[in-house]
Amino acid sequence: MAQEYLAEHPGDEAGRLEIAWVHYGFVKKAAKAVDLPAFHEHVDAILAQELEGEGIMGNSLAWQVHRVAKALLGEKPVRVEEIVKMLDKVRFFTFDIESDIMAYVMMLRLALKVKDRYEGLREFIEWWDLENLPEAEYEPFETKQGRRMMSLAERSYITYANQLIQLSDTDSELAKEKAVEFWPKFAELGRKRRDYRFFRGFRLPLLGVMGRWDEVIQEVLSEIRHHPNDPNAWILLGDALAHQQEENQALICFARALTSRAKPDAMIKAKEKLARILVKQERYVEARTEYRDILSFLERLGEHPSPSVLAVQEEAWFKETEPRPNNKGLYRHYSIQADNLLYADMPELSAVVNHTDDRRKRLWFRVDREVTGSASFGQLGFRVAPGDFIAVRIKKERAPDGSDRYRLLTARPNDEAPPGIIRMFRGLFSMKQGQSFGFVDREIFIPPHLVEEGLLMPGQAISGMAVMEYDQKRNRWSWKAVKLG
Repeated sequence: MAQEYLAEHPGDEAGRLEIAWVHYGFVKKAAKAVDLPAFHEHVDAILAQELEGEGIMGNSLAWQVHRVAKALLGEKPVRVEEIVKMLDKVRFFTFDIESDIMAYVMMLRLALKVKDRYEGLREFIEWWDLENLPEAEYEPFETKQGRRMMSLAERSYITYANQLIQLSDTDSELAKEKAVEFWPKFAELGRKRRDYRFFRGFRLPLLGVMGRWDEVIQEVLSEIRHHPNDPNAWILLGDALAHQQEENQALICFARALTSRAKPDAMIKAKEKLARILVKQERYVEARTEYRDILSFLERLGEHPSPSVLAVQEEAWFKETEPRPNNKGLYRHYSIQADNLLYADMPELSAVVNHTDDRRKRLWFRVDREVTGSASFGQLGFRVAPGDFIAVRIKKERAPDGSDRYRLLTARPNDEAPPGIIRMFRGLFSMKQGQSFGFVDREIFIPPHLVEEGLLMPGQAISGMAVMEYDQKRNRWSWKAVKLG
């Protein structure tokens, strides 16, 4: 009867509403039986009525979507595509938020549960409008096991932020427009909720999406200095430098990211960004090695290559080039340069290498009477011997015993001697019988290894370099030879 009446009175809202509620009865029945074809048939019939302002109907339909989704989520494997199909229709529901906010909230929760396979997630969140989150959803909660869980607000905001970051790879202008609109809300919530610990990881990438790369570079440099092995921070710094047309410096950052432990997604991201630059520089063997690794990672993860990776495989250079076993040497080479980039704004100090230990692969250096330190050979990236001058950047730290110590940050070969602690000497070598060491002019100590290496004999004229060292036994400063000749 309602259909006949509606045919005669097509503009009658009451008739359309009556038909909609009839179909809703079938929706409930289909939801209970998880009869998906019938469910979609009757939901579509309700939407076809084009009801305006009928929030009660939207709320009611949402509960049935929830009912079906709960059943689907309990299946193995989960039919995510069916949940996504329902969510795409939810966006056409009209809700009465004031009468039943939970029906609306449940739809957002459901979208986040399938976020990894929901291509329309960004549009869904924009339609949902995070301004509608009730106050209770801003509070984290604890499980029965005492584990802290993120609030719905925190999850929603960082998920949307991540959607914009991903969008920037394919449509930077749209991503920028959306990010500029979203940023004030995101930043304000981050200031209010210091306990939202995951916000921090999305703040700088969002600044990058908005094109505020100068701010990103300054802040991420500070971040990396505190957490130098964070691969995501190095990737972000590389992105920022690439946008500033600093291609070589970006390459350094992506290579440095690959020296740290990273999750598979970060590892793949860094490798692809590094490979793109290597291709531009026509370093095809190294680039081919990175793409080989990317494809291997994706295969192990059961994931498909991105369109850009698929396209690369069709290029002539890719087909003609054999990869090397690995690019570890490349990573190590650029890792040292990354430290120079990281601490470029710190002053360099002249130092002298006063001792090396080949067995331990370490060196010791001195800047002045107060400042001395040590480092591994690997930190330098070049060979040194006692008496060599190096330019260093160092950081003062507190040792476990409470004393000051200095950590080497960067080093490079240098021709400038540190002032006040170097003495070039020439004189006669003297050594008492039975001793393995000797002196020149009774004040320059010649250690046993130099006596042995130089086959020194008493009365022999020698020359060399001495460095000022503190004599613990005599409690005074004295000169110690570090090399002869």
